[in-house]
Amino acid sequence: MGICLLESGQYEDARQVFQELLNSYTATSNDEYLVKASFLSCLGSVEIYLDQAHFALPYLQEAETIQRTALPPLHPALAASLNSLGDCLRELGRPQEALEKLEEAETIRRTVLPPLHPNLALTLYHLASCLRDLDHPLEALGRLEEAETILRTSLPPLHPDLGTTLINLGGCLRELDRAQETLEKWEEARTIFQSHGSRFESHIQRLTQQIDQIKGNV
Repeated sequence: MGICLLESGQYEDARQVFQELLNSYTATSNDEYLVKASFLSCLGSVEIYLDQAHFALPYLQEAETIQRTALPPLHPALAASLNSLGDCLRELGRPQEALEKLEEAETIRRTVLPPLHPNLALTLYHLASCLRDLDHPLEALGRLEEAETILRTSLPPLHPDLGTTLINLGGCLRELDRAQETLEKWEEARTIFQSHGSRFESHIQRLTQQIDQIKGNV
């Protein structure tokens, strides 16, 4: 039930469900601790969605500790936790620490997943965001271009995840003074979000403002 609430965007309800599960759960074996780690990871993700990264951090750190003890070092579940932890650390203004977690997640996902798996693209997206925060836009560009290739291959052409990646890619290109390419990426992202109706209205408005600003300067 908690997963369904999380996926449907009902974050407050999902938080309550996972908190109740965690409070009532007693772990004594490795398998039971791994279940607890999954609750912790989900609760951490909920807090990130609610812009409460400072609350998410201890949940995600505890999940990582459990998984490092109970799982093989290249397990996909550990990669997922590292990805969330990296996202959380970046939100807290700690991009260098985030980068270390995300690079480890990237190594695991490149080892255990097919080369065009969307989860690898997700890690590349977060890595690129950290690299941009650290003023390495050229390195970020390579990650984002690979993420774009993966998502174009593995997802439908109007999937929101592709739109989000194009926004980040456009921002990176703008930092590299490649205005025309920035426009192309952002205009495609806007088209993607417009295809979903009012669900992404804030994205559409922000993109329109940024596109108009660039056109005014070109």
